[in-house]
Amino acid sequence: MTLQFLATKGTATANKKLIQSSIGCSNYTECFEGRLPAFANLSDLTDSKTNDFNSFLLEYNSFNDINAVLINKDTGIEYPIIDNTYGKLFTPAQIGSLKFGFLLRWREVANLIGFGNYDFKIEVSNSITTDIVFTELHKFRLMPFTCENADNTVRITLEKLGYIENGNDYRGFSTGSWTDQIRFYGKLSNAGHNTETDNLLLSNRQLHQIQTQIIDKFSLRIDSVISSDAMRFLKDDLLSNVLTVDDYNRSNITNYKSLKVSLVDIEDPIQHEINGTYTYTINLVEFNQSTLKRNF
Repeated sequence: MTLQFLATKGTATANKKLIQSSIGCSNYTECFEGRLPAFANLSDLTDSKTNDFNSFLLEYNSFNDINAVLINKDTGIEYPIIDNTYGKLFTPAQIGSLKFGFLLRWREVANLIGFGNYDFKIEVSNSITTDIVFTELHKFRLMPFTCENADNTVRITLEKLGYIENGNDYRGFSTGSWTDQIRFYGKLSNAGHNTETDNLLLSNRQLHQIQTQIIDKFSLRIDSVISSDAMRFLKDDLLSNVLTVDDYNRSNITNYKSLKVSLVDIEDPIQHEINGTYTYTINLVEFNQSTLKRNF
């Protein structure tokens, strides 16, 4: 499967110093590798806000074999995904037959292997010829959670139901839905409000207010994203039934935690010529529209 980038809004020129300071990388090469940040807190393994996870779901045919490995890129050692050592390996009874599903808990990885750069690779091969027919690769940089390390990042937790045409099928799970999580360098900001009023025109030509609601708007900016991660996020993750955002920017005036939002639209991306990554701005509204006044 080849993921292609379709459109760009423009280009942004950046120098080495700007790229490093804006996304928090300590090494110039790491900034351009396109590794998504991930965090674990070995001091408190039960804290969900400081311990990340990522989920992987892949459908395959009856004549295919699946091989999944976690690769420590710093040592070159591969760790086969065959049980629940590093998270949760889902069974066919839980997610259906001919599906591979795994929830990777980064606290287990940090505790058993250590922090560093990791690839999660899924290979689909022909069970007869053993030829590799498809490879899916995800790149991460696992770091110890501190407020400083997590600064300039946002984390989105996703609850997925239904199915996507020419994409993943999230139906028939014993858990009811598929839960995923992804962290980007970026920021969640308040984008103002929308006011919606329903009026009834009376016979005397006066407007009678039925109800008025104020809807909070938000802007989610994600930075330095490679095209494959962007397409997965835009064409799968953002279609989730529930999006919950946690913002970790220390400079943010409002502390956004466990904020449920709904997708409005996605602005055209900006491509960074120096490294080929993209910046996206995603417009959202509050999921629970609580500011509502009724006159009945």
